[in-house]
Amino acid sequence: MSDVIERPIEEDLAIWFYDIEIYPNYLLLVFKSAETGEFMIFETSRTPKGMPLPEWLNHKTLIGYNNLSFDDVLLSRLLDMIEENKSGQEVLRDMNGITRSIIQDDMPIFRVRESYKIKHPSKEIRWLQSIDLLRLTPLQLSLKMAGARLGWSKLQEIPIEPGTVLTSEQKEIIKQYCINDVNVTEYVYKTLRDELIMRKALEDQYGLKKQLLMRGNAALAEHVLVSLYCKSTNTDREVIKNSIQRREELFVTYEAPEWIHFETEELKQLQHWFETQSFLLNEHGRLTITDVPKVYLNGKRYDCGVGGLHSKDCEGVFKADDDYEIIDWDYSSYYPTLILQGGFVPRQLKKDLFLELYNQIVLDRIKAKKEGNKTIADALKIVINSTYGKFSEPFSMLYDPKATLQTTVTGQLTLLMLIEKMHKAGI
Repeated sequence: MSDVIERPIEEDLAIWFYDIEIYPNYLLLVFKSAETGEFMIFETSRTPKGMPLPEWLNHKTLIGYNNLSFDDVLLSRLLDMIEENKSGQEVLRDMNGITRSIIQDDMPIFRVRESYKIKHPSKEIRWLQSIDLLRLTPLQLSLKMAGARLGWSKLQEIPIEPGTVLTSEQKEIIKQYCINDVNVTEYVYKTLRDELIMRKALEDQYGLKKQLLMRGNAALAEHVLVSLYCKSTNTDREVIKNSIQRREELFVTYEAPEWIHFETEELKQLQHWFETQSFLLNEHGRLTITDVPKVYLNGKRYDCGVGGLHSKDCEGVFKADDDYEIIDWDYSSYYPTLILQGGFVPRQLKKDLFLELYNQIVLDRIKAKKEGNKTIADALKIVINSTYGKFSEPFSMLYDPKATLQTTVTGQLTLLMLIEKMHKAGI
């Protein structure tokens, strides 16, 4: 079996888990090595002068929980102030001010960065990279909730009200609280480790270093495809963004591919209905499919819509015996197959090139499976299966409600063709 990552990911990326706590008279940063388990703790009540933090952070990957929207912002500003030789009072003032802006005032992060003139880690090399586990966690749970669901032994809400001027004893309490949060972060990381390994493998496979580790599945698919497309066309991503028809069109229409063909009159009428409707986009630019005629085959009702085809089944108990067996059929990669066979491509992209790139990813996955490279095969499965979802996201570079309509309606009509044939065959 081939191995994409020769060294353990913890060593390869120099991973450290971290968390920050801030009070009017106390700043605490706790880091823990994923490779060795050692802790590094930086704290100050008065001055950061002489703090070796900037040098220590070189070439490290920092993993936190919601750190992109909080801890990374504080850390970036702290590094700026250390470089500017600011006083401890000034540091604590800005750290507390940023915290209030984010938590109490709910200020957008880009506004916070503008207000405090904070350099962005991706534009100024401050540490190797950041990974926010919140973005990879199903349902976007809080750290405490994620820890609870995973069975972490010690969960604790913050023991001292934010904004309190801390005593020496209270600082120690906050330190132990922060260490526990870092341990919970590490525990969550271990459940998501395979997800990160898959993303690291994709970065290596397609030359996308430091671009995929903190992206969710759908965002991962978009980034891989758009990056390959831009590289093939020597096109800037902004060009694609600017060519998308966002909210400029009020409706889209459906065109059935030539393979759609029904024998039942009621299904012929359903196809005609889809082909003669104008499907409205709502105020957010999302496709709406409403008032679709109900279809009945052998007394069973089938409903079509944006969410797919659904049957209206009566209650019953079904048992397998000598005469009957229960079979569960699932179409492998149904929407990806429809995209390739139907040529359903966002209109802002070159159709033939997109299909070529998308098909190559499918072939790369088949090759990885044959070679026993499960890491790459599983990662590419995410890319292949998550692409369709981005067709309906108004702020995605793959956004196109026409492609959404073509894919989802064609998928439903194709399934109805199969159901029609099964009914006629007495199944």
